Amino acid sequence: MHSSAFETLARMGYVTKGCSYAIIGLLTVLVLVGSGGRVGARQGAVETIAEHPLALVLLTLLAALLLAYAGWRLLQALVDPDHHGTDREGLRQRLGYFLSALAHGSFGVMASQLVLSGASDGTKTWLGRLMSIDAVGLITLAALGASALAVGLRQLYEGVTTRFRRMLKTQVMSRREKEVAVKIGRAGLTARGTVFCAVGVALLHAAAQHDPGRVQPLDETLARIGREPLGSVLLLAVALGVTAYAGHQLVLAKWRRIAE
Repeated sequence: MHSSAFETLARMGYVTKGCSYAIIGLLTVLVLVGSGGRVGARQGAVETIAEHPLALVLLTLLAALLLAYAGWRLLQALVDPDHHGTDREGLRQRLGYFLSALAHGSFGVMASQLVLSGASDGTKTWLGRLMSIDAVGLITLAALGASALAVGLRQLYEGVTTRFRRMLKTQVMSRREKEVAVKIGRAGLTARGTVFCAVGVALLHAAAQHDPGRVQPLDETLARIGREPLGSVLLLAVALGVTAYAGHQLVLAKWRRIAE
């Protein structure tokens, strides 16, 4: 693939991912606005979102963006346009792209299902059905939990140490641009890493308990958070963190070093 074409696709990929997370942040805000700051008081988060006029449009756009980003990751894994090669490190990187494609593709499918089936089916948990497959389901669930935890810890490390700066073309950035890019990246990666760690721990706990009933869907999880004394504050923090991560992706879209 020609380097200029690959660079364009790569930067579009970051824009797509950034827009996806921005929509997720906006949907979280809609939960707060639609429930008057008391999520879960009378209904679940999915029902709250579904009642908002913008919900269908946002969920449809989110599904399309997630599936498009999954396709870009799959292209990176199979075609290897950035020339990672077939040595151990190259295959490890390409495997990471493939797993990312599966994860974002799954989220895209789930978002599509919410659009097609409505809020009534949004509270069903595919994790519970996965665990019903017995041993295979448990192993898969534990692997998902371990992977999410590993990704979360890595992103926390990247955010705290700001190692992501090495990926930026700092030589063409002004001092102010570098400061803003570092602040956004630190906030976004730390927030996303925290969320991934929480998800990983929850999945591992569910696998250890071997009880599908303990695996709560996102709707019930958000509703439970909303019922806490500081629930609205926590959800707002999630929305801001996700939005910061979206901003970090847009920073990468403009200033990331792209392999020639």
